[in-house]
Amino acid sequence: MSTFERAAEAPLVAPTASNPASRVGEVLGVVASDVLGGLRHASHHVLAAVGLVAVVVVGFLAGRPDLRHGLEDHALSWLSARAIQRAEGGVDAAPDILLAMADTFRGAEGAARFELLMDRLADQVRIFATQVAADGNNSMSLDRWAAAWERLSSWPAEAEAVNLDRADVFWSVISDLRAAAKTAM
Repeated sequence: MSTFERAAEAPLVAPTASNPASRVGEVLGVVASDVLGGLRHASHHVLAAVGLVAVVVVGFLAGRPDLRHGLEDHALSWLSARAIQRAEGGVDAAPDILLAMADTFRGAEGAARFELLMDRLADQVRIFATQVAADGNNSMSLDRWAAAWERLSSWPAEAEAVNLDRADVFWSVISDLRAAAKTAM
């Protein structure tokens, strides 16, 4: 109820000069009540606006496959970089994350995700092997990284040709990357 509604409903009483302090307390109570009601009203509308913005952003991304694929590519490149770091021992291996990733390779979308991840990993291993070759320090390490790159390049097609479980191929890839990283140390 607003101040104007309260004033309209209140009986008309002549102000008394006998107790002005009670009148000030009543006015302050009405002002505090109105301020709190306004804050509650405004916060309700702000939360509704945040929810609306979230829905609009999700709808916008769902309608723009190019942006969605760009975000997926960015996420997969980040994941492949982290997988190589883990294989090199730079980051503690998180088997739960790898298990969760391996579970996403089922179905038609999983096949596309698997091929994209293998392509990204092969690109990263090729770049790393090229850097190792440029350094010329460890030929054993270079051989291991080159072999890992060859397998990464050929495994998606082989897995599809003989209907291998993509999760098993993924774990073999992780094993190869870890072995190559250990030789590099």
